[in-house]
Amino acid sequence: MKAADQGDALAQGHVGRIYRTGFFNGRADFGNALKYYREAAAKNVAVAQLGLGSMYKAGEACRRARPRRWRGSARPPRRAMPWRR
Repeated sequence: MKAADQGDALAQGHVGRIYRTGFFNGRADFGNALKYYREAAAKNVAVAQLGLGSMYKAGEACRRARPRRWRGSARPPRRAMPWRR
């Protein structure tokens, strides 16, 4: 952790993996993992680039969109499905 905070790129990649897997406390911390992965990936560390890409692919690196609910009736409005008339 100390080396990663001092700017060591390889250590930042490994700390990112530790945060992503939840190695220390059993719970993953995607925010910190993303922070360390991005810093190391900017320095061309392959481990961090792979981890960052896999986080984006798994949807762990972006906010999850909440599903929108229709107001009123249980059916969706007609204009939402123009092909179904």
